[in-house]
Amino acid sequence: MATATQAALDQESLAYPKRTRHVLDLPYDIFYLIITFTWTDPSQDFPVALSHICRLWRQYALDTPGFWTSLRFKNSIPEIEKYHTWLERSKDSPFDLEIGWKPFTGASIKHVKAILRLIFPHVQRLRSLQVSKVPSKIITIIFDRLDNFHLMSLETLHVEWAWSIDRIMINRKFKPFRHGDAANLKHVSLGWASYDYVIHRFRNLETLDIIHRSGNSSRDMAKAVHDILSLLPDLRILRIHIEYRR
Repeated sequence: MATATQAALDQESLAYPKRTRHVLDLPYDIFYLIITFTWTDPSQDFPVALSHICRLWRQYALDTPGFWTSLRFKNSIPEIEKYHTWLERSKDSPFDLEIGWKPFTGASIKHVKAILRLIFPHVQRLRSLQVSKVPSKIITIIFDRLDNFHLMSLETLHVEWAWSIDRIMINRKFKPFRHGDAANLKHVSLGWASYDYVIHRFRNLETLDIIHRSGNSSRDMAKAVHDILSLLPDLRILRIHIEYRR
């Protein structure tokens, strides 16, 4: 019986010779995991590069809303039309928004208004918001416009003010979503801003990062840590980085 079975297998091998498996033969879910876990070049737009490889991969990219959910405004001129297309392709998927300092070296108000007009129709899908080293007036405009929204998808908030001209930082009061809410906020990072309001308002935080200026005594810092841990029962990670004046 074994000999007959082996003969049958040999005959089948001759009829259907082995061939090298091609990446395009992969099931879509395996293809998706490989691509998303191995992409390491943040300087290129991942879904755009993917869609230019071949017709099949372009269809894969267009059929995957999650590929179009990272909006990064880090150039001097905000790419409004480009990200308008991305938001359409992302369909109902939660998206991430990162706003850097470069759009605000010139026409600051004009650019921030254009960005906000773009995201407002989709703002309920906002999953993470990162505003890094932009002028105080820009941060004020952004969070004044978002003040009344109930952002149920928002999980991550990162806000960092730019250095002032004389390199002396002001203890800025930061009170996001005073008349709205972000009930599912889990991860907060604050640079050069007071955290008191945040730890009293958002009690479900799991991660809290604080960049703080020097000047507080060891006793004050110990009290601050005690207050944070007391108010945030679900907190898993607390990082406090102290910057010293030069």
